[in-house]
Amino acid sequence: MLDGPEWKLRRAFWRVILAILLRNQSAAFRQVVGGICDGCYVRGSLTFGPQAVAAIAAASPELKLDCHVAVVDPSRYVQALADAGASRFTFQWESLSVIPRERTELALELAQRVIQAGMTCGVCIARATPASAVTEVLESGFIDLVDVLAVEPGFGGQSFDDSVLGKIETLAARHPNLPWVAIDGGVTEETAPRCLEVGANMLIAGTAIFGAPSLQSAVDSLLQLSR
Repeated sequence: MLDGPEWKLRRAFWRVILAILLRNQSAAFRQVVGGICDGCYVRGSLTFGPQAVAAIAAASPELKLDCHVAVVDPSRYVQALADAGASRFTFQWESLSVIPRERTELALELAQRVIQAGMTCGVCIARATPASAVTEVLESGFIDLVDVLAVEPGFGGQSFDDSVLGKIETLAARHPNLPWVAIDGGVTEETAPRCLEVGANMLIAGTAIFGAPSLQSAVDSLLQLSR
């Protein structure tokens, strides 16, 4: 029932989030990345779904919405997120392992479904996953972004893992035509320069921005580093 107290609370929560985004559009957000977790693939992390994406898309149509889908069987959410206004569907590579078929084949099928639904497609890899795992997928032409996690998925405020720097460098060198190599997790003014130096060209920051006294200053600082 969408009018019960739980849904009223959810709608109130997202009005607060939208107010923050709208008030700080001058902070030069390039895009918003939303982590969608179902509480199963990432145990204990239950976030939001297509309804929240639709609310953000309606309130801020100029923002690009990249949905990082860390759920069991991400294909279930392709059409719903496309309909909600998502720009990119980034699936968690390791989540495909719970389905008893070859992972690369599943990833390629999923990427084609995403493109057919009108979104671009990205793939996110956990910090323990080697760059070589996604070689075939990145060479397929279906993927425009690889998102390298420097933390465990699902929870903000974790420390940056330096071991991913070599993986970023490898991905950038092996796939020079890939539009975006992103670093996700633990991105701060201190860690961002190291990531950019080895080939990352997208910074995905959460706590460093939303935990800062001024969103404007935090975003401006990261943008200045990336120029």
